Amino acid sequence: MQRFCPTINQLLSFESAARHSSVTQAAKELCVTQGAVSRNILSLEEWLGVALFERINHRLILTDAGKLYLTKVRPSIHTLEAATVDLRSNAFKFDTLNLACAPTFASHWLIPKLASFQALYPDIQVNFIPYALAESLMFENDCTAVIRYGEGVWSNTESLYVLGKELVAVASPQLASLIHDPNDLVGKPLLHHTSVLHAWESWRQVNQVVGLDSYTGMRLEQYNMIIQAAKAGLGVALVPQFTVESLVQEGSLMPLFNSVIQGWKGYYLCYPQKNQQLRSLVAFREWLESHKKRHKNRVIR
Repeated sequence: MQRFCPTINQLLSFESAARHSSVTQAAKELCVTQGAVSRNILSLEEWLGVALFERINHRLILTDAGKLYLTKVRPSIHTLEAATVDLRSNAFKFDTLNLACAPTFASHWLIPKLASFQALYPDIQVNFIPYALAESLMFENDCTAVIRYGEGVWSNTESLYVLGKELVAVASPQLASLIHDPNDLVGKPLLHHTSVLHAWESWRQVNQVVGLDSYTGMRLEQYNMIIQAAKAGLGVALVPQFTVESLVQEGSLMPLFNSVIQGWKGYYLCYPQKNQQLRSLVAFREWLESHKKRHKNRVIR
């Protein structure tokens, strides 16, 4: 049965012309003649039975139908391109690890250490896929594993705790100069993670601070944002220790009280059971475990 689908040349001409609002620029990008692009677009419009463009002063302006069609077609073209690039780049490699990773963990821990993994396993290609799509891609072949933040329990997945439960209080040097013991936090601005709103209350109880309003203050959705806010002097942050080690060493943030409390959320490596014996995942899991042991019981000062 014949598929109800335009040709790839028609779709590529349409998408490129829509992006550039120009047949000339589309032709240059696709390395074909202007006439070829025009014919592809006209034949596509005839096949669909609707006008995709208005031609105004030598420019192409998308019609409402064209705008709607572009939103549906463009992701499919990107998927085809990505699949082709992936196959060509990995044609002679043995294994691929397609990883979705929480941005904070990726930028503060994984990326700086990834060279050591590649040195151990030069035949494993690590690809980062969009973290926002992790939930939908988890059970597809496009995603090997996800490093995500939470309590470690997700349906239909295996999870391995990596890091992140060890929380430390930090502040900018200027704000830290005003804080000498836990009671000095009373009246100071606190920074909160939107999914860990009880963290400061746990800290207050551990340090037996009376009078600290542990639920007020700016709320931010990522630790990356909290760290930047702390550097800017907007408040005191309670963050996973590993995220600020380098910043403390360089002096842009100061640790308060040299103490660590244990939170109940952290960063976990998660994967469906069907992937657990993949060589790339087994190697990555063992590598994470070895680095986790080196990091255990470390306290920044």
